[in-house]
Amino acid sequence: MNTLATNIIFRRVIAFCFSGIFFVFAALLGGLTLHGLVAAFSDPTQLASAAVKAINTAVIALAAFELGLVVAHEYGDPDDGHIATVLRRTVPRFISIVCIALALEGLLLAVKYSTLELSGNLPYAVAIVLAAAILLLALGAFLRLTRHPVEENAVAMQPAPMTSVLLSARGVSQGEAALVISAAASPVAR
Repeated sequence: MNTLATNIIFRRVIAFCFSGIFFVFAALLGGLTLHGLVAAFSDPTQLASAAVKAINTAVIALAAFELGLVVAHEYGDPDDGHIATVLRRTVPRFISIVCIALALEGLLLAVKYSTLELSGNLPYAVAIVLAAAILLLALGAFLRLTRHPVEENAVAMQPAPMTSVLLSARGVSQGEAALVISAAASPVAR
């Protein structure tokens, strides 16, 4: 068995194991969320705090589930594309869930501290919300800075349908047609 096939099999097995761990963790957290909600209804005085804890646990379960999906999809498939394309597809999904979790946590802490008259702790809640905002700005900068090379590569690699038909009618192979079209589309040729 060659090393490439062994590497692909090893990669799929490891991706399956890690994604399974994340899925089990997400399921356990989902069960813990349901258990917390059922317990909250048995004691109505603790309903608000139990709901806050359930929301926090549910968001963490969602992040773990999303991480399991990312690991299963991105690392389980052999050579799924250019690394920039893979990163542009996976990073925003995970970072957006983390930002949602941070924003919810910050808002819930602000409500908790204001109702319990612990206004001295409000800067911590504000710092968490600001961290979520900074993380969103960083994600936007990442997406902006990685947009152009991926789109240029995708456009250069796909020949125009009419041009490839004309070239193939003249006896030019598909590979040669792609080289001619990508050379014509490159900024140096213009």
